[in-house]
Amino acid sequence: MITVLDIKHKPALLLLIAFGVGISASNSLVGDHLLIARVSFLCAILLGTLFFRIHRSHYGYAILLFTLLALTAGILFHSSREASFEHSLLNRLAQCSDKDAAIYGRVTSRIESVSSIISVIDCDSVRIDSILVRCTERLGVQMSRNPTANAPEVGQYVEVSGSLSEIVAARNPYENSYTERLQRKYHIAALIYSHSGYDFVVRDSLQSLTLTDHIAAFADSVRTQISRSIGHIINDSITSAYVQAMLLGERQSLPPQSWQEFQRAGLSHILVVSGFNLSIIAAAFYYLLRLLRMRQRKLRIILSMLVAGLYALLIGAEPSMLRAAIVIVIFLVAKLTERKPDLINLTAAAACINLIINPNELFDIGFQLSYGAVFSLTILAPQLDRLFERPPLEEGVGKFMFFSSLKATTIGTAAIFFGTLPILAYHFHQVSLIGLITNILAIPLSGIITILGIILVPLSLISNWVASLYGEALQFFVRCLTFISGNASDFQYSIISVARPAFWGIMLYYFAIGYILSSPIRKVAYKKCVISAAFLLMLLLLRIPLAYSITKIDGSLTMTFFDVGQGDGILISTPNGKEYMIDVGGISVSGTTPAARSIIPFLKAEGVSSINALFITHMHADHYGGAPKLASEKYIDRIYTCGEKTTSHLAWTLDSIAMSSGIPVTTLRAGNILALDENVSLYVLNPEEAEPSAIGSRANHRSLALKLVYGKTSTLFLGDVEGVDEERLVQKYGEFLRSDIVKVAHHGSKTSSTTELIHTANPKYAVISVGKNNKFGHPSDEVIRRWFSSGATICRTDNDGAVILRSDGEHTQKVHWKN
Repeated sequence: MITVLDIKHKPALLLLIAFGVGISASNSLVGDHLLIARVSFLCAILLGTLFFRIHRSHYGYAILLFTLLALTAGILFHSSREASFEHSLLNRLAQCSDKDAAIYGRVTSRIESVSSIISVIDCDSVRIDSILVRCTERLGVQMSRNPTANAPEVGQYVEVSGSLSEIVAARNPYENSYTERLQRKYHIAALIYSHSGYDFVVRDSLQSLTLTDHIAAFADSVRTQISRSIGHIINDSITSAYVQAMLLGERQSLPPQSWQEFQRAGLSHILVVSGFNLSIIAAAFYYLLRLLRMRQRKLRIILSMLVAGLYALLIGAEPSMLRAAIVIVIFLVAKLTERKPDLINLTAAAACINLIINPNELFDIGFQLSYGAVFSLTILAPQLDRLFERPPLEEGVGKFMFFSSLKATTIGTAAIFFGTLPILAYHFHQVSLIGLITNILAIPLSGIITILGIILVPLSLISNWVASLYGEALQFFVRCLTFISGNASDFQYSIISVARPAFWGIMLYYFAIGYILSSPIRKVAYKKCVISAAFLLMLLLLRIPLAYSITKIDGSLTMTFFDVGQGDGILISTPNGKEYMIDVGGISVSGTTPAARSIIPFLKAEGVSSINALFITHMHADHYGGAPKLASEKYIDRIYTCGEKTTSHLAWTLDSIAMSSGIPVTTLRAGNILALDENVSLYVLNPEEAEPSAIGSRANHRSLALKLVYGKTSTLFLGDVEGVDEERLVQKYGEFLRSDIVKVAHHGSKTSSTTELIHTANPKYAVISVGKNNKFGHPSDEVIRRWFSSGATICRTDNDGAVILRSDGEHTQKVHWKN
């Protein structure tokens, strides 16, 4: 294992750690990143000068200065990149201008997914009205994957027209913002959403391209041709889809359930082109040249390096391939110069190069898993091999390559599993327990499929008959792979959900792994396992949290008002760990829901396995649209409604899921009181009587109005009640409506929030759940003035993102969850 003393002899590793800490520090800093970059630049010059003056005479101080210099460089590189985005012209135009813009530039790459294609354009100018401004920034043009709409090709110089959209950060805790990932990975300053091929015009053909553009366009056409050849040679469409995914990274043709099956089986990495594919190709080509009796070893290495680079270029030089190519090239260069490669130092050097190119790669799951896997193989695998080394087998048996390969695969898989476990838990909030077994079987299969798939294309040029035989072999191995993933994913405990681990919990985990594997013999390792387990049990008994949590605070009731767009979605977490929801957001035209995008990731990250009850205030889609998704995921134990019945397909879907899952549905009326937890009560204030046929605006009058009381604090949830309903509530309940928090009725509509209700409730916080730039014009300016005049702090989900409020039974306060 690596000790503190070893790090002195691994400068690249020390550089990576310090540089990564600097990037993380810069990411956590709030303020003008341009100012941070300037200050860090001056500090770097000072530290660099001191380092070069004393690095020969004072070794200890030199190491300290080197570490500080690397840390400052991390801050400088990251803050400089963030400053360029913060002061970006396209970003400011997207925020301030509501006019359509015309962007001129060249298409440098395309990002393809199942549902859309994003063309990355290096701009040279932008025009708004008749004003043309020079702008050398990067833009993303997103188009739906429509057969009738052709996205611009790589290398074309185009004019793109449309409304600029800013890069939107995560609006809810634990939410993954797709546009923010694009900005971090590809340094895109803004987006244009294109609805047809008429939104762009090709201004220049491929004849006037640069050499880089020609290479990118050629690689794109070759990749397309290879994809078509695979589809033509392999008759089985499923096999063809898997081979294209594993060789070219194209997952568009995969059956929808395949990705989920592979993920549950812990095999999703197989369907992603990564360093595994690149290393197999480089190694296979090297040994092929050796079989062909090419005696010059250096020439074999150079040609293998060239083939690996060409393959990475063919895939499109995605960040994952760039990472793998850097590692392999550095490794082969070390071999070429006949130096014994230090894999830890080489991997750290490759990671540093990646971070210098793009500091935001540090926060990418692909970066963390890629280098986490390599570090696990180089650090953990040798220790596992040493601990589980057995006496030699009987004569003859130990000579079989099969047993040594099986052992190497098992140890390597175990090392990667334990080494990357916290990374998977942090990002995905779940762990595949069966993945340790399935990878031992699937990794050799995927290697065979990769090699056969590479041979398949050149064979098709020689003989279609031989190529078809290879296609049959590929089909057999792919079926074996899908058989493993399908059966493993059906296993009841194939995946377990875990809360997001805290940073110190992750560090404790890796310390325990190092503590156990540093044992000289297996017997000592077993004892250390027992000691580590006992220490973990002690932490649990002392209720010391190992996971980061927003809602699980002793003695506190936490209310999370999710940003679900134009709708309501509220999670109530009680002091004793019970969970309740009031509404769950809406549903889009495409069928996606905020529940899937925002609420479910939050529940997983917080370790919430079930919701004790869901309160649907009324049957409008913006309030219960996500309920079928939550119910189908087995999150809901009980449903409370106002008794309203509708004939919509969405309501029918929810009823059928509730019936098949045995979820009880109960109607609430004014006067009902529910004990949600110790010292936590919920009072039902509306509706008065049943009116099952209420539709349209009448349904708002039947909306559930609830008052939650915890200790001396209370919250008023008004659903979508109208002004006349509020007047009736004031007359009936009077001072009982006084609350610390009010969920403003009907998203701040001018038909609600009467002056009488506002003065009677007199809250500290008024929360408006509303979609940004919605077509209804919510919230009304008049309503905003009324709440502001009352002295309440107005919290809006369209401006603030998710709003989190916490009560200790005596006082309420707002939780600032962003950074």
